[in-house]
Amino acid sequence: MLLNASNASIIISFVLLFFLNKTNRANIYLILFFLINSIYCIANHSVLYSKSPFWVAILFINAMPLYALSGPSLYFYFRTVINGGDARLRAWDYLHFLPAFVFLLNVFPHILTPFDYKLEMANELIQNTSKVMIMDQQLISPKLNIAIRPFHIFIYIIICACIYFRHVKKQHQSLIPAFKIRWNRNWYFIFLLFLFLTFLPFLIISIIIVFYGLAVLNNQFVNTAINFTTAFFFLSNLSILLFPKELYGIPFLGKLIKNLGDEQSKIENDILFNKKSSSFFLAPKRLTEISEAIKEYLVGNPCIRPGFNLTQMSLEIQIPKHQLTYFFNDHLKITFNDWKNEIRITHFMLLVKNGQAINNTLESLSQSSGFLSRSKFTNAFKKSQVKTPSAFLKEFNLD
Repeated sequence: MLLNASNASIIISFVLLFFLNKTNRANIYLILFFLINSIYCIANHSVLYSKSPFWVAILFINAMPLYALSGPSLYFYFRTVINGGDARLRAWDYLHFLPAFVFLLNVFPHILTPFDYKLEMANELIQNTSKVMIMDQQLISPKLNIAIRPFHIFIYIIICACIYFRHVKKQHQSLIPAFKIRWNRNWYFIFLLFLFLTFLPFLIISIIIVFYGLAVLNNQFVNTAINFTTAFFFLSNLSILLFPKELYGIPFLGKLIKNLGDEQSKIENDILFNKKSSSFFLAPKRLTEISEAIKEYLVGNPCIRPGFNLTQMSLEIQIPKHQLTYFFNDHLKITFNDWKNEIRITHFMLLVKNGQAINNTLESLSQSSGFLSRSKFTNAFKKSQVKTPSAFLKEFNLD
């Protein structure tokens, strides 16, 4: 399982590298993250299972500084995604490389030793893995070394989760409606969840090893935990295959075309735009400008007007339609129709909470919120609130 997870990580890394373009610069850091963790898996597999002195001699100690770059790579990936694709490093970003530099100093004398000596040490480790606990290192003891790596990356996972969810909350609040996030369609949430389930058991195992030694690897509970963490690392690699836009960096045409009207000319225009937009990209500054323009535009509550659509919005705020499409689909990760319906449903719920449902019917309230059809209103409400409008009214004893 450990070797399979590593192979999957390497394959996904090369797929990401092959499809790397200016619309998904963040994947540079994702490639590094996958490759570093695959090297770590190969090193441990070489000691515990394959018993290969050659790979142990190359990877087990020499690559330790590289492992300290796993967490920063993950952080830079999420930050680049949130910043709209700006993958550049600032001066203070190099502080993230400080742990790797310390690890490099720690193993530097070993790196300079002849390869024959490394092979001899590798054979000793394979015959008795507990010797890793007493190996002489300059700055950090082997026991502390075992615990630091999972703790270091686990902290970065928590940091990435915090900045991502803070961004989601801030972004949704800035455009008024409290959007319902569909986790089952969100790569970033799934990826963070799998990483959490990968590295939390890994951290626990490492702490147990520090206190009780490598002999605990023969314990059934520890072996189960190792298989558990390996399985979720394997799934974290494969999960991106379910999200073509994140993997290839190109628009997913099917969803957009499905939401188009019946007019053939509109379909052709949108398909033509998406073919041209395989490398389409808006800078963070432009995304901020669009966001501010929409917030000002929403003050007049235009979304509740019957027949309100993206073309009308584009003309009124003087922003090209293709830029608005990119803003909603790629930046907010929501279609324009879902975004519009969320605002209308928020307006409907506000009317109900203000007592408007006492003297008005459900149908009149939905029309006042911009819905021309009761069936469309009901479907949109159920999609957003996971309950029917009638069930919502019953909470206020108004149905």
